[in-house]
Amino acid sequence: MSGILCAGDVYFDRLDDAGQSTGIVYLFDAKKFAITEPTQSVIRESRGRDDYGQAKDVVYIKSPATLAIEADEVNAAVLGLALMGDVAALTQADGTVTDAVVGLKLNASVQLPHVNINAVGVVLTNAAGDVTYVEGTDYSINRRMGWMQGLSAGAVATDNKLSYAYSEVTGSTVTGGSKPVIRGRVILDGINLADQSLVIVDVPETRLAPTGELDFASGAYARVALSGLPRTLPGQTGPYTVTLRAA
Repeated sequence: MSGILCAGDVYFDRLDDAGQSTGIVYLFDAKKFAITEPTQSVIRESRGRDDYGQAKDVVYIKSPATLAIEADEVNAAVLGLALMGDVAALTQADGTVTDAVVGLKLNASVQLPHVNINAVGVVLTNAAGDVTYVEGTDYSINRRMGWMQGLSAGAVATDNKLSYAYSEVTGSTVTGGSKPVIRGRVILDGINLADQSLVIVDVPETRLAPTGELDFASGAYARVALSGLPRTLPGQTGPYTVTLRAA
């Protein structure tokens, strides 16, 4: 018989609004994966002369199990959980814009329809097209963010014409605070380092919620802490299983 010292990866199958599986995805390597089985005691105490204050009967009443997980590995799926939000794919194909009408503000940026603007090919003119403005003198542009601002009164107009090329962008967008409830299946795919046996913890359904802030600017790796109450599904006798497999 050995002790238990686990290393493991956490997976999550997020349920959609209709309660349907969206597929099992890797979340992170677990910095914490803890299940607590709380109980409450009901005690019948003696008031007798010789055994006053002693327990005559004790009944332990089970409370719902709790799940607590923590990680310092943050991807889009983890952010969606930490921020109670939806996760969507971010895609922008490369392309060009020709003579789009744009209004600039003096020394304040406006958002262009695209980000990742190419380093060359930006042309800003007046509405008639007979005056071409100079970058750095009449306007500035933050190509990565797709921001543009006027630096001179001449470039600040509501009907300038703008042409540029932009490059492909891929990634994810998390809309924070958009989900009051996040449900899903949580799985720990673990190994007991003491004897190399497999330890698999399967929570078929729980509602996860963050238990602390997500600090983007802490100066250290952001840590995500989540908790949930595993639910016993119809036809099951308990809210989770722990499977031990021989090495």
